[in-house]
Amino acid sequence: MARMCVRFYNYVATGNVDAGIVYRSDTVNNHRVEVVAIAPEKTYSPVVYPIAIIKDSDNHQAAQQMLQFLLTTEAQAIFQQHGFIPINN
Repeated sequence: MARMCVRFYNYVATGNVDAGIVYRSDTVNNHRVEVVAIAPEKTYSPVVYPIAIIKDSDNHQAAQQMLQFLLTTEAQAIFQQHGFIPINN
């Protein structure tokens, strides 16, 4: 699925199609496309990117540290800069 989204975004960005529907986060900090409309929030379900630590991970401690970092204010600010809604919302 992810490869399809990137490929379609590139079709829009390179002018191979006249218009398309892409993720808002794909358009942030990228001036190759012009956002002409945003779908009203009530017309779609939120896109959720879950995170989890694999129970049998060989690197459980590192995974836990990564998870803790992703929940920090610093990490949430980075996500927001790239068009994502902070987790605390």
